[in-house]
Amino acid sequence: MWLVPLLVYSQVILSSSAPTDSSPFRSNAGVSLNGRKKVHGDGEKCPTKTVSNCRCRAKSEGLDITCENVNANQLYNYAEILKKSGRERDEEHFIRYFKLRNSQIIKLEDHLFMGMKIEHLYIHDCNLQSLGPSSVSSQGETLKHLVLSKNKLSAVPTQAIRHLRNLEHLNLNENQIITLENEAFMGLNKVTRLSLYHNRITHIQPSAFDGIKRDMQRLNMGKNKLNKIPHEALASLTYLEHLELSENPISVINPGDFNGLDNLDHLSMGHNLLDHLGKDYFTGLPMLSTLYIENNKITAVHTEAFSGLEAHLTSLSLAGNQLREFPSKALKPIHELTTLHLDDNKISILNERAFEGFGEHIKFLWLQNNQIQDIPPTAFQDLHSLEWIKLYNNLLTTLHYELMEPVLDSLQHIDIHSNPLLCDCELRWYHQWIEEEWNPVEQEWLKDTFCEDPEDEKQHNIAEVPLKDMFCTTDVKDKPSASRDDGGAACLMTNWLVLFLSAVSIFARKDLFQF
Repeated sequence: MWLVPLLVYSQVILSSSAPTDSSPFRSNAGVSLNGRKKVHGDGEKCPTKTVSNCRCRAKSEGLDITCENVNANQLYNYAEILKKSGRERDEEHFIRYFKLRNSQIIKLEDHLFMGMKIEHLYIHDCNLQSLGPSSVSSQGETLKHLVLSKNKLSAVPTQAIRHLRNLEHLNLNENQIITLENEAFMGLNKVTRLSLYHNRITHIQPSAFDGIKRDMQRLNMGKNKLNKIPHEALASLTYLEHLELSENPISVINPGDFNGLDNLDHLSMGHNLLDHLGKDYFTGLPMLSTLYIENNKITAVHTEAFSGLEAHLTSLSLAGNQLREFPSKALKPIHELTTLHLDDNKISILNERAFEGFGEHIKFLWLQNNQIQDIPPTAFQDLHSLEWIKLYNNLLTTLHYELMEPVLDSLQHIDIHSNPLLCDCELRWYHQWIEEEWNPVEQEWLKDTFCEDPEDEKQHNIAEVPLKDMFCTTDVKDKPSASRDDGGAACLMTNWLVLFLSAVSIFARKDLFQF
């Protein structure tokens, strides 16, 4: 019982002895301004003096400066104005954004930004060819985002950028870099995103990413001149999550090329020169969820091409290739797939078991711009989650109700326009699906799908063809319709009548009335 009062008494003593705002023992981190800690950009004002084609805006988070169509002398003059203005304030200007665009800055001179604190520096389309070794070193503590895009750099400016200890994003897009030398990014320990899109890179030395590999999560090397996977350089990027290798002349992948990329989530290899996918091409990627290999020249997919991707792959694109067969055997082990792109190929047939083993979670299926003539009635029976299906611009004359019935409850988007469809009873379900909208139709234009009347050989909007005119000479299953009496309701009543008469016949049997 004595413990509770003791704890209360202790709490009172502690609270009464806690330092107040005026206590000399209180922590004094930061400079206090009227009781408020000063932050970057607090009270920043643009200099009164200006330079033609440079404008400055003062914002709460710091200055926003943009210079366009300036030369090196004009830039130097404006930098001096900023430095002088800062000295008059007895502090360095904090500049949130410093943007140089569409200018003639052939070389970035040393110490140009001395006396400033820049967080985001953009030098875009300035014909920049080189950076002095100390040109941005003064920004080692503050610079987080450096863009040097659309210039004429022939190599990574290693010496100039190696002091940028807090840099998080480096953009070297659209330059003329040919080789990534060993330790090209040494010192950039905090970079998470590196973009080298649209250069002329043909070779990456094995240690090119040393010094940058610890935190880097996204690497873009699209639209370069790589003819193979730079596996030695990539192997050290253990924490990489997103790798872009599109628009290179890569013609072959070797098993093991991706070993070491243990955390890679997204791999894009579109617009390369691959003509097939061989066995174990993507081993070493245990966490991959998205794989894009569209617009290559792939004609064949090995049954074990996706070995190792079974647990996490959810999105796959093989669009824009030369496939003539649906790669069911290769896809069968990928049981978490939700999005599948096989559009713009030469596929002519879907077999009855096309989606067996991997179709349960597919929500988005893209099969447009192929040569599909017919889909057997049981092909979609495993697609329990299907929401979107694209089948336009094929050679389909019909889609059987038995084919579509397993997916009608979940389907929200079906696009079958630009097929040689016939206006007969096989498409009664589609007419009803549009009109009665079991699920909301996402785009109104989906209703503008046409079919040909076998009698007049003219095209008609399916939504406008009366159900009673969509006849067949043989029995065809129909989507039930309780809201209309134009053929669908009659079919439903007929089915119920058959069931009733059958039941009466069964119960009329003498042996069923034994008490």
